[in-house]
Amino acid sequence: MTKFVSVIGNGESRRGFDITPLKSVTTMVGCNALFRDHNLEYVVACDRHMCQEAANTVGKNTTIYTRDRWYKQFAFWPNVKC
Repeated sequence: MTKFVSVIGNGESRRGFDITPLKSVTTMVGCNALFRDHNLEYVVACDRHMCQEAANTVGKNTTIYTRDRWYKQFAFWPNVKC
């Protein structure tokens, strides 16, 4: 079985692009604030404040990846990884 992963950014180029149909055929990885608009399996938060917001907002079924040097600040959230 082939598995697909889609990494979706949160920039201006995403405006008007509906990612909902992708959710049924791919694993979704959202960058930064994409979690505000969609429930995702994975979030990559490159900004410390964005990681904090994601950790406070998303459910425990969403894994958040952040920078190695910031991981200790978020280690008490079980779904934050580096």
